[in-house]
Amino acid sequence: MPEYLSISKQNPEFPAYLNFQTLRDIGITHLQTLSGQLWTDYNLHDPGVTILEVLCYAITDLGYRNNLDIEDLLALNPADPKRQENNFFTPDEILTCTPVTELDLRKRLIDIPGVRNVWLEKVTTYDPAIYVDFVNSQLQYTPPADRPADKAVRLHPRGLYTVCLDLDSDSRKNACGQLYRSWADPLDRVKAVLCAYRNLCEDHYDIVLLGEEEIGLCADIQLDADADAEDVLVDVYVRVQAFLSPRLRFYTLQELLDKGKSPADIFAGRPSALHDVNSPYASHGFIDTDELAALTPRTVLHTSDLYQEILNVPGVAAIQKLSIANYINGLRQSPGHPWYLALTERHRPVLGVTHSKVNFFKGELPIPVDGAEVKRRYYEQQAAYIKVVRDPYELDLEVPKGRYSNLTDHYSIHHDFPLTYGISDDGLPEPVSGFRIAQAQQLKGYLVFFDQLLASYLSQLSHLRDLFSWELDTEEPDSGELDAEELDTEEPPNGYATRPPDRQRTYFTQTIEFPGVDEILPDQNKPPYHTAIGEEADTYRDRAVAS
Repeated sequence: MPEYLSISKQNPEFPAYLNFQTLRDIGITHLQTLSGQLWTDYNLHDPGVTILEVLCYAITDLGYRNNLDIEDLLALNPADPKRQENNFFTPDEILTCTPVTELDLRKRLIDIPGVRNVWLEKVTTYDPAIYVDFVNSQLQYTPPADRPADKAVRLHPRGLYTVCLDLDSDSRKNACGQLYRSWADPLDRVKAVLCAYRNLCEDHYDIVLLGEEEIGLCADIQLDADADAEDVLVDVYVRVQAFLSPRLRFYTLQELLDKGKSPADIFAGRPSALHDVNSPYASHGFIDTDELAALTPRTVLHTSDLYQEILNVPGVAAIQKLSIANYINGLRQSPGHPWYLALTERHRPVLGVTHSKVNFFKGELPIPVDGAEVKRRYYEQQAAYIKVVRDPYELDLEVPKGRYSNLTDHYSIHHDFPLTYGISDDGLPEPVSGFRIAQAQQLKGYLVFFDQLLASYLSQLSHLRDLFSWELDTEEPDSGELDAEELDTEEPPNGYATRPPDRQRTYFTQTIEFPGVDEILPDQNKPPYHTAIGEEADTYRDRAVAS
């Protein structure tokens, strides 16, 4: 249903710093606490209440500006071409680092074209054995002469790993399943990555390429009445292959963020793919750490698991018979158990289409299948699973761009008072007595305290970017140690007077603009005067309450 815009009859709920009535009530409560014995009239006609209401409106403006989005508060002034944004970094610039853990290194290796998966195995046995000769203080491959072989001390180095590399054979095949590429390029890249990110006191003992163990599938399957046998067989092959040898999925950064992953977790142990000038690489995306950790080498294949996978294929009504067998280089391996098959170590199970025979039936009627067409479609789908190099915007986040606002733009509260007070630009109506002029000037001077607090607050808010910036101000002299010649001068080189004009103003030395300001504050640029105002304001309320 369409949403219709309407104006609610209920009062809007604002936080206290944006609610004028709430601020007014708080102010009245403070006035009663401070001057309840002398001041009892808090009605609207009272000038003190008028001043309070003007200040409450001013506070709501402060609250509104303070509640702006952080990117708006830190936005650069577009009219100032000298200011450049180099305080913020993208996740790929600041969160990336070299791989540290086993999973970190696996992610980087799998990102190499042609690498399907990789595992690291700790080396626990060594050949030849290394013996310690304590007499000659040396290591040797034969037992020392003073000890028999069974009592000789052997050295067991730690920090050595065997890299079990699962290369993607499909990346070497064309749409017809024929090999046309070699492993030289991915192997060279793997060795380069292993050398580049080798940790201290660690090394890679050997690189082992996992072989392929073909799983032959023999089944009799009942089809639905409207099922196409060739479509079903292709789907069966694809689903069984995905179960035997699942592929890791590469995500974009936004996809992992949508899954609830934090940027710190996503970029942990990941080298920069966009900003590393020493070793840039074309990344295919991000790998989910949980998915990578869960993908372990399969050691046993249960027939019941294949039953479930095949039954999930659309068009399959029932499985009448199912058996599996394993082949390496075309040779039949162990006969296995009727309900499970022990897989060969350091081999990846794949579907052996040439060793598979699947018969389809609709009732008692056998359904013929064009085997050559099924193989072509199956190999074509397998060849379509290629790693895609991601665009930079898919691997990183941009620094949020805010909308600049002149936060220091303070409109003096003098302008908000009624004309009868005589403190606005219109002044007092003629003729006017000297006593009335003195009263207006006295009120202006009294309101300077509040104007100063409001202006200082806005100044501090506008300098929030400078407060958190880690850039050095190149226009301001260095604030390091002074040498002897500098100490002899009357004013240190980094003193107040030597700063640029825009750096001489502090929170309590900002220029205040209101009607007649020169008559009230003849020397605004004198820092000690304004600093004294700030120091005096710190204890004003405590002394007032105590009295």
